Amino acid sequence: MDTDHRMDTEPTNLSPNDVQRGLKLSIVEGAFATVHIQLTGGIFLSGLALLLRATDFEIGLLGALPALLSPMAFAAVPLVAVVGARRPVALIASVLGRGLFLVPALLLLFGRAVSFPEFLVLIVAFNALVAIAGSSWTSWMSDLVPQGRWGRYFGLRNAILGVVGMAVAFLGAKTLDAFRAAGQTGTGFGWLFAVAVACSSLAAVLLRLQPEPSLIRGTEPLRSRLSAPLHNRQFRQLLAFTAFWYGTSGVASPFFGVYMLGGLRMSYAAAAVYGIIAGATALVFQLFWGRAIDRFRAKPVLELSFVGVAALPLFWLFATPTFLTPIWADSLLTGVFWTGVNAALFAMVLGSARATESRESTVALFTTVTGLCGFCSAVAGGVIAEALAGMHFVWLGRTFINYDVLFVLASAARFASLLLLFRVEDPGAASARVTLVGIGDYGLRRLSMAKDLRPRSLALGMRRPSPDALEESGDAPSDTRDSP
Repeated sequence: MDTDHRMDTEPTNLSPNDVQRGLKLSIVEGAFATVHIQLTGGIFLSGLALLLRATDFEIGLLGALPALLSPMAFAAVPLVAVVGARRPVALIASVLGRGLFLVPALLLLFGRAVSFPEFLVLIVAFNALVAIAGSSWTSWMSDLVPQGRWGRYFGLRNAILGVVGMAVAFLGAKTLDAFRAAGQTGTGFGWLFAVAVACSSLAAVLLRLQPEPSLIRGTEPLRSRLSAPLHNRQFRQLLAFTAFWYGTSGVASPFFGVYMLGGLRMSYAAAAVYGIIAGATALVFQLFWGRAIDRFRAKPVLELSFVGVAALPLFWLFATPTFLTPIWADSLLTGVFWTGVNAALFAMVLGSARATESRESTVALFTTVTGLCGFCSAVAGGVIAEALAGMHFVWLGRTFINYDVLFVLASAARFASLLLLFRVEDPGAASARVTLVGIGDYGLRRLSMAKDLRPRSLALGMRRPSPDALEESGDAPSDTRDSP
């Protein structure tokens, strides 16, 4: 049964000035939160795992924990119901979770050794709390940002946070390289974690100041609200696609950073440059994909971007310590395609929620199912990597090892996932072909005019094809609304 229970999703108790203030505060808060995210994840988390002499299976397990703890997002639903607001739940959970890194920071700064099992326990608690905070925050923001501006606002926000992330990653990597050169890598991690916790504290202050739209309380029982998203056909289709994707292609996810630092013998700074190239490219494409989503809707953007993402793991097969060109090419294309995937998937998840009151359930269920699938996939990747630890063979002058097998499996799984993505419904969306033509036409006109890419020009240039044009192409959508 797919009865539409949509309610007004505009803020119900906030003035336009309050909304604008909240949107600006969210960007500044996100900048400080990004410092913590960068310094406690990615290459830094991989580097600490290597420092603690973790095995391939343990690294796979470490990478799988965020997915394993994702069902904790469901805890946000009853907590929000009891408290009656999302801001306190998101605030307390994020403060407690991010503050946990103060423990290893102090231990490492005072020369106390940290064992891998101890660190694993901390990561478990951290990810459980972050899952609760993330579910509450997503529901909160989906009400604060007007629906027709989701693509543009989150595109702008992500672009700004991308600049912050690039700067933090590079400075953190240079700092860690300096400590490693002095034989004090552990102390370097201690300082990075301390800075991360300090910035997360400032983020919490700003989060507390951010206004929250009033929460519409539903009359349905909690159990019914939790299961409500499963009655939505569009959501079920989207869930099937992402569950298969996360459940198969995640075998390589924990090992890209490890392969850079270990297999390719890259420094922390060089590994950070990878992220900087991806981030710089993403800056250009954040607003681009955001505008495309607002004009053509999310599904065609997701399809076009996902084709590119599916091929990226294959680039790693040809990289060597003396030939890193495939890695730099991958970083460039990562900024192009993953930006589109993340923005479009986020919009589709929010857009599939039929009512404000079901948003927490929608986000929690989506996060839980895909998270558990991702956990199984990452653990399987660790088992495969451990089982093939001694494998190596030479082809065309290149030595292939266990990680290369995971890269091939990840790419094949992503291509297979496209079959399920094509079946996902997105009412009113243009086809991928029409979207590609519209984007290509805009790009060619911009090149011929030899003008810089500007957000306002993008809004004017990427106009949706008229219904008549769509009918001529044979790809007319059922609805020609511009907003998702």
